[in-house]
Amino acid sequence: MHHKKIVIAATELSAGGLGSYLMTLERGLTSRSWSVLLLTTNERGDLFEHMRKSVTCYDLSALPLCVRKVLTAAELVNSISPDILLLNNCSLMHYALPLIRTETKPVVVLHSDDERFYKTAAICEKNIFRWIAPTQGVADRCRSFLQPKQRQSVRKILHGINNEIFYSDEKEAKQISGNICFVGFIGENKGADLLPDIFHKVVNTHQDARLTIVGKGPLEQFLKNIFGKNGTLKKCIFTGAIEHEYVAKFLRNTDIFLWPTRIEGFGLSVVEAMMSGVVPVVSRLKGVTDDIVDDGVNGLLVEPDDTEGFADAIIYLLNTPEKLISMSAAARETAVHKYSAERMIDSYEALFAEADDRAAIPCRGTFGWISEVIGEVIKREIDRKWLMRRALELWK
Repeated sequence: MHHKKIVIAATELSAGGLGSYLMTLERGLTSRSWSVLLLTTNERGDLFEHMRKSVTCYDLSALPLCVRKVLTAAELVNSISPDILLLNNCSLMHYALPLIRTETKPVVVLHSDDERFYKTAAICEKNIFRWIAPTQGVADRCRSFLQPKQRQSVRKILHGINNEIFYSDEKEAKQISGNICFVGFIGENKGADLLPDIFHKVVNTHQDARLTIVGKGPLEQFLKNIFGKNGTLKKCIFTGAIEHEYVAKFLRNTDIFLWPTRIEGFGLSVVEAMMSGVVPVVSRLKGVTDDIVDDGVNGLLVEPDDTEGFADAIIYLLNTPEKLISMSAAARETAVHKYSAERMIDSYEALFAEADDRAAIPCRGTFGWISEVIGEVIKREIDRKWLMRRALELWK
């Protein structure tokens, strides 16, 4: 019997949406008798040591960016001979694809509705077996960056959540407390800069409201300063980056999940909150968050950057506890039925088992690889002077 093997490549293994996804995927595939190996290219990240306790992890971050690093990455993958090479916005491995043995199926997972991610996902596209998009909007936009022949290889597969961690019947017995939670990267792309203004407006109406900010990011001190100036810092908790189990613990004691994000590929933290029975109040991002949240049923959608709208939505829920309770139940039901880890792993295994319908492509040698990579660069119309400088740097 053939032993199934997968190499999961990412720039780093860090806490956050991608880290949650990778841990859920690793656990699910391992439970199905897959041999799972993880590869980081840019830096280890704060989950590296944790994950290497259960699976083999490779780290190429110490190598400088050069041709040798790409060749080393390809040699490593070829020595493992995986059935699947799963790429997570990992441009180094995209450029290594022409060197990968043709028996390995490269699969690309899209994690953000960001032009840079789509451009990375299209590098060496004829070598790629499938693209996985977690929402319809991301799937549609990914196709617009691919050549017509490759567009049929994009699949929509919903991300999954480990319901053993995030789903708890304890929520049934809890009273509404006025606790609000933000979980994720504390940066402008996630709308973290809007939190002080939103929360200040909420506190003006609900003095008992509390805000927990879970995660890390460049705006953390900025937020503390603003919360201090508007008099709400004592009502805020900053946890920093914490493990999954502790995130779930905070969510179990939370009523409302506040997520004023400006860009998203899926919104894993939104679904984790819903799995925990927390009502999401999130930005309306067409084809992404509105693919998850049914406005007025299992959560509320607000236009991006509308601080008044976010505050009003939270105040509405706190003023109508019966609506908050019914939305909490609906949020959990949606998450359990649509976003279970088992369902995601079933879909991934079915995709991995599909026949390889790529056009015949040889595994390149070094000179063939150089020719193909130059073709990729020219295709993307990168500045020629930059290209010459970059080529000289790589060959050092």
